[in-house]
Amino acid sequence: MIKFLKIYRGLKLIILNAIHFRLILVGLKLSFLLLTNILTKFLFLKLKNRIITNNFFDYTKKFRLSRNYFKHNPPIWFEIFKKNNLLNKDINILEIGSFEGMSVLFFNKYLKVKNLYSVDFKKNDNFLYNIRDLKNINFFNMKSDDFFNKNLNINFDIIYVDGSHYSDDVFNDLINSDKLMKKNGILLIDDLLLDVGIRKKGYKFYEEVMGGVFLFLKKKKNYKFLYTGHQLILKKI
Repeated sequence: MIKFLKIYRGLKLIILNAIHFRLILVGLKLSFLLLTNILTKFLFLKLKNRIITNNFFDYTKKFRLSRNYFKHNPPIWFEIFKKNNLLNKDINILEIGSFEGMSVLFFNKYLKVKNLYSVDFKKNDNFLYNIRDLKNINFFNMKSDDFFNKNLNINFDIIYVDGSHYSDDVFNDLINSDKLMKKNGILLIDDLLLDVGIRKKGYKFYEEVMGGVFLFLKKKKNYKFLYTGHQLILKKI
C-alpha cells in the first residue's frame, strides 16, 4: 500500500511539473517509465542481481554506516554500468553529496575507478573513516558551486548528483555536471520523487528535486532516459 502511495505521489509530481514547465512530452515519458520501471524492471533486476546486492551489503558490514539510503541502488546501478560497458574500463567519477560514502564503496568495489571526486560541504566522520584506505579519491569539503568554479582539467564517465535537494541548486548541479560529462556518460540523479518539503514544509511542487530536473531537461535535450524511479538515470548522447 505504501509503495503504491509513493507511485501515486510521484506521478502527481511529474504531471504538475510537466504542466508548470510546459514539458508535456517529457512528463508523459517520465510517467510511463516510472510505472514500467518500478513495476517491472526494478523487480526483475532485484531478482536478477540479488547476488550483487547481497554481496555488496555483506561487504559494507566492515565499514561505519549509520543509515542505508542505498538499498535499492545496487541491482539497478550494476545493470546500467554493465550495459554501458563501464565495468572493465578505467573511469572517472564525480559525486555531489557524499554522506557516509556508501556510493563510493560501491563504485570502488565494482568499477575500475581511476579518479573519484567527492564533494560535500559537510565533513562526515564515518565518510572519512570509510575512505581512509582509498588512494583514488579526492574529497572536496566545500559547496558544489565552489567546486565547479575550480578550473578542472578532467571529464567524467559517471556523475552522481545527490547534494542540495532544492530545485535551483539541483538545476545548477546538473548544468555544471553536464559541462564535465563525457559523451555517453551516465548521470545519476537521486531522490527524483522526493516530496517531503512539499508535504511538510510548505514548498511549492516545483521547488524540490524534480523541479530542478525539469529545468535541466528543458535546457538540455541530449540525454537518453535509462531508468526512472526513486532515481533518474540519464545517458548523455
